[in-house]
This record gives sequence, structure tokens and C-alpha cells, in this order.
Amino acid sequence: MLDWYDNFYIKWGQWLAEKLENVMWITPNGISYFRLIGCIPQFACFYYGGFYYVVGALLNEFLYWLDRTDGALARVRGTTSQYGHWIEVIGDRLIIGTSGIFGLFIALGVWRETGDILIWILLFFTVYAKFADRAILTMNLEDKSPDHVMDRLQEDNNKIKQTRIYQLASKMDTWHYEIVIICALLYYPLKAILTMHPLMFGMFISTLLVQVNWLGRFYVSMRFFIRNKFV
Repeated sequence: MLDWYDNFYIKWGQWLAEKLENVMWITPNGISYFRLIGCIPQFACFYYGGFYYVVGALLNEFLYWLDRTDGALARVRGTTSQYGHWIEVIGDRLIIGTSGIFGLFIALGVWRETGDILIWILLFFTVYAKFADRAILTMNLEDKSPDHVMDRLQEDNNKIKQTRIYQLASKMDTWHYEIVIICALLYYPLKAILTMHPLMFGMFISTLLVQVNWLGRFYVSMRFFIRNKFV
């Protein structure tokens, strides 16, 4: 499917990290800081729209490449740290996905151009689905549960991740973001053939994907969780 997208950046992120291994003035944390600063012009591009959608999408791809580089560089140099991981996670929350600040600026831009309230409805359901998904991922039994129940829960958690529904849902967690970026890159061709705003179309498809994502995980998780809860 679209696994090539992530694998492509992992490969070239590792390549760039190896090239930068001995360039000591460039640090993994420095790359992460640069990504955070790079969010500002990216968000501005998606707010102002038009030609800037294409610029913002290209900038997003560059920042995503750096996302795959900072951690790889830290591992190559053997300088991984909890602080570095924390900075990288902040960058991920800002840049990757449509349920955070990035999604807000997409909605602001589309709203500025169209005045269509639908974009806010789509953003609401995207944010709701992502929070629901996080709740599912952190769902667990109480610490007072018997050891044999906790052991079975861990075993079932592993089984959950192996189910086809769960794996497909996990893939959609990445696809929903890529779809919006593709619509931004193809803004002008899509504008010529669609009856709605290209980014509205992208957010509509993205919102559908995140609903399938969390509902798929919810189905398989609850099936195992309820069985353990009443052991």
C-alpha cells in the first residue's frame, strides 16, 4: 500500500545520518530544534493557501525527512537520550498528523478561503478519533488484578497487534496524514477537477480513515479486554 512512504524516509534518514556522523557541529537535538522552527513557515503556508499549499507540502516532506534523521544520527553516534526523544516527540505531534496544530492551520486556511463550516466538523471528528484511539492504546486492568489475569492480558495484547484488522487500522493511522499532504502537492490539478476545495477533500478522506482506524482497534481491543476483565 503506502508503506513505501515511511520506508523511503527511514532509508534516506539513515543515509543522511551516516553522512553527518562526523559533522560534529550538527547534532541530533539541533536537527530536532530546526524541525520545530520549520513548523512556523509550514503552518503559515497552509494558512495562506493557493500556491503556498504546494510549498508547505514540500516543506513538510523535508521536515519529515529530518524526523527520520535526528534519531538515526543519535543512534549512529551512540548519543541517544531521554531529552532528545522528548524533543523529537514534540516535533512529531506538531508536524505529523491532522489532529494537532497542523490540522488546526489546515482548517483555518480552508475556512479562510471557503467559509465552509464542514472543515471544522471534520477536524472535530479527527481529534475525537485520535483521542479515542489513545484511550484504547492505554487501556489496561487495575494493578490489583491477579497475576494470571495480567499475564493473559499481556498475551492478548500481543495477539491484538497480530490481527489483520488491527494491522490495517495501524496503517490507516499513517495514510490519513499522507492523503492530506498529497492533496496539497496536487492542489492545482485537484482544484481543476473537484467541486470542493482540494484540502477539504483531503480532510474528508483523512477523517474517514481515522474513524476506521480507531473503530478497528476498538473492536479487537474490547473483544480481548472484556474477556480478561471477567476472568
